[in-house]
Amino acid sequence: MSEQIDWEDLRYLLAVVDAGSLSAAARRLRVSQPTVGRRMTALERRLNARLFERRGRSFVLTPEGESLAESARRMETEALGAERRLSGRDLTLSGSVRLSATEGIGVDWLTPRLLEFRARYPEIALELVIDNQAVNLSRREADIAIRVRPQGSDVTWQDALIGRRLGLLRMALYAAPAYLAAHGTPATPQALGRHALVTLDGSLAPAGHSIRLSRESGDGPPALATNSLLAQQAAVRAGFGIGLIASVLARDDPDLVPVLPDLTLALPELWVLYHADLKRSARIRAMVDFLVETMEADPDLLQR
Repeated sequence: MSEQIDWEDLRYLLAVVDAGSLSAAARRLRVSQPTVGRRMTALERRLNARLFERRGRSFVLTPEGESLAESARRMETEALGAERRLSGRDLTLSGSVRLSATEGIGVDWLTPRLLEFRARYPEIALELVIDNQAVNLSRREADIAIRVRPQGSDVTWQDALIGRRLGLLRMALYAAPAYLAAHGTPATPQALGRHALVTLDGSLAPAGHSIRLSRESGDGPPALATNSLLAQQAAVRAGFGIGLIASVLARDDPDLVPVLPDLTLALPELWVLYHADLKRSARIRAMVDFLVETMEADPDLLQR
């Protein structure tokens, strides 16, 4: 491997390693899939080494690829650390802020409220990443993340992150009027066992969003499980069954009505996270303060 390597090639290599396929890496890099494929083929030819085993659509590192990826990861860590430290010394209210949020809070609740931030700080360019998967703040996939975790969970954030716990995300059970007209309205938690449930699955399930009412709802499969907050709400609205939905998303939906409003639920915690290297950045502080102020001002978002 005496041939000089372009850092951009290594960035593409790490994207394939992390994403596991060319298509997923292309989405992460915001380029086309053939572009990623050509980069990897050219890199292998330049080094005269096979870096990946292709298994269907998945790419698995060879021993040579693992060695190169380890070196690339060390380079990336150093470069990103230097970038964060330089960004953290920026005392001006200008530049860009990359904010990550899950689709439910990020699309319907957060996006329109960012207009007020834009009015206050017109020199700060906003980037909003909507993703139900947790982003890596150390790798600058975002500057700030809005995330949830189960109440009292032993799940911890990375050591280098600063977290501000805002409170518990207010959630409740909802159903469509047509569903309740056809199947009746449960009067007790135990009555949920006779009803269909719409739950969240995949990456959101461990985050405390899924209905975990096994003693009340029985052990049967849900009527629909999805990895999308918006799809879950749409399914409940369509009449699939009863679902656990954030109150700020359901409050303006005329096709949803609360079910068992007095039921005590294990609500997830809502957090704002950012990297410690950015704590002195004026634009990061401005966004974090804005998020805390805006979230705490909405009585339907948090339950303290």
